[in-house]
Amino acid sequence: MSVLTDLLDYLGNLPLPVLLLLPLPYLAARLVGKLTRQVYRLNWRKAELEFERPRQGSPPGEVPPAGAARADDQEPGAQVVSTGFARDWAPDDPLPSDLTLAGGRYLFWLAVAPSAVPGSIDDFPAPLTLPDDARTGELITVALFDYPGELGLTAGADVGRLILRGDGGVDIDRQPTHDFRSADRLLFPVDVPGSPGTYRLRCNIYCRNTLLQSRVVQVTVSPTPVRRRDALRTTLDYVTDSVLDPASLARLPPLRLSVFANNNDDGTHSFRFFGDSAVKATTVVTAGEAEDFLGRVRRTLSWVAWGDTEGWKAGITFKYLKPRRTPTFASDLKELALAGYFMWTAVIGGVACTAEGLEDDDDSPIPALQRLMRRPGLVEFANKVKASYTVPAALLYDFDLDTGVECEDWTLCEQALAAIDAGADLAGHPCFLGETTHPQTVVCPAGFWGFRHGVTLPQSVGGGSAPTYIEVADDLRVIMGVADRFVGRHTAWVLSKLRASGSVADFQDREQLLSALRDRRQSPHFVYFYCHGTEANGVPALQVGSPTSLGIDYAQVANGKIFWKRSRPLVFLNGCRTAVVQPKYAMNFVEAFIQRAQASGVIGTEIITDESLGARFGQRFLENFLLRRESVAEAMRSARLSLLTERDPLGMAFVAYAPPRLRLVRHADSCLCGSISTFGECCAQTAPTRQ
Repeated sequence: MSVLTDLLDYLGNLPLPVLLLLPLPYLAARLVGKLTRQVYRLNWRKAELEFERPRQGSPPGEVPPAGAARADDQEPGAQVVSTGFARDWAPDDPLPSDLTLAGGRYLFWLAVAPSAVPGSIDDFPAPLTLPDDARTGELITVALFDYPGELGLTAGADVGRLILRGDGGVDIDRQPTHDFRSADRLLFPVDVPGSPGTYRLRCNIYCRNTLLQSRVVQVTVSPTPVRRRDALRTTLDYVTDSVLDPASLARLPPLRLSVFANNNDDGTHSFRFFGDSAVKATTVVTAGEAEDFLGRVRRTLSWVAWGDTEGWKAGITFKYLKPRRTPTFASDLKELALAGYFMWTAVIGGVACTAEGLEDDDDSPIPALQRLMRRPGLVEFANKVKASYTVPAALLYDFDLDTGVECEDWTLCEQALAAIDAGADLAGHPCFLGETTHPQTVVCPAGFWGFRHGVTLPQSVGGGSAPTYIEVADDLRVIMGVADRFVGRHTAWVLSKLRASGSVADFQDREQLLSALRDRRQSPHFVYFYCHGTEANGVPALQVGSPTSLGIDYAQVANGKIFWKRSRPLVFLNGCRTAVVQPKYAMNFVEAFIQRAQASGVIGTEIITDESLGARFGQRFLENFLLRRESVAEAMRSARLSLLTERDPLGMAFVAYAPPRLRLVRHADSCLCGSISTFGECCAQTAPTRQ
């Protein structure tokens, strides 16, 4: 039937002057084609009327997950994101969620309104609270990303933009394409395959290149529309901010690049990029490829730290107890650069080849993306992946290298080495500002993203919102847990420096520490574990106090007794000579602290570290974040550069699972954005305003 319809449509759409010169059968074809289209549309409507079941909140028998807001019990003034599908010839007529699609062109739509829009296919509509004093003109970008071989997107019609009104409403600022119009929703053309099956796309929402929410959209395809529960379905699976506060968004400095990593059902891993100059792209790597380049980076980092690719073990001496001599330091940097460059080419290089928005010239897109990332900026690697696949983004190396030459024959950048030896301010050095170029046989420390950019790995908060600042009303409050063997100069420095700015409650007893963490009256702004690790019942745990004391495992953090709804502290897991804080184990703690205990973020490590490195990096980070009140991203970068001036590259072993702009603020602060001179001026002074 569809073949006949296409044939009749083709004949029937010939220009009228041509038809007048043709025999009567061609005129009949035109009439039959039009009638067939009308019958097809009537069949669609008949199927809708027969099978449509309005989706109000949860389907019968389903209960929303804990913390999820229903569409029918939102607070007054709340705004809700709704998504759905429509036919391309009826954009304002939503298709029901229980109706499968046939192959062809459809429209995916997204709306933000005071309540769920009829026809919404969302599992549980996410409320977005907009305050009465919201600023006008803040822009929200919605971008679609495809899964290879599934729902098809149209290049140039996969990004739309909303604008927030001061009265708490949202308007359309720019439709993805001029071909379709709607007053209250964004319309994206989507091509649905003709073969029966289940197909997906991903929908991300950004503000100033920061990923706020990510949804996976799934459709079921059949030869003709039939009834099937959840045939069309949208699932919100990544949230860093479910409260769109225009007044707060106005203060956010734009990110240079946002990367969202997630696992796919077929064992592959997708990296979805969005950034300056409207850069948008997706790359997919296999599990084997990911294991190869991620494993190589971490093995190399362990080799640099311990002289063994497996990391610390009894009898091994930490290599960076003292500043290294130039030959050893240079050799270590070369090995790290080689591993980081292979990771760059595997992930970022693949993105550059498919990117939209890069410079249109005769050059390869890869150099164009390198130029975009040349100058310092804020970068987030948002993660929804298995722990072993988190990207050590600080070790990405994007200065070109000739990998055909043995890395031992490369040389170290003389300008950077001279600045390091002179103890210069590396953040202001031309190499680290991206103002110099290097031969492909020269390794420069500035080629690492962790030394040039403010890079963090924010995690989904599950519900609620991830704060961009930790408010300190009066005195700074810190809780510290310490292993007996690590009590010394570093802990004495922490106590003396931080007690001058507030209160520090330090513990070397597990029960006392747990009691303090659970005490709502404590409400810490910062929680510091300078500890060892242990294992109980096969589960890794943090250990304070004596080597024989019991540990604090995931369950004791996630059981709901630790809950910091008011203070939202940053947690630093500075665990030394233990694998507990490595990504494959630490992600359990990261999830527990952020999603269950409501921490703002967690600092951990990529590999097993030594207490001397933990003390040196920890002291610099605490000084930058707590005393100078730099953002997390800048405090991490400043600490890494400080260690680099001592010829120590291992600041890149530390990782922040937190929003890059997160920082401490006091009531008296005029700006909450966390921007600094390196990454741009205060955005509250330059936020766009549209009437």
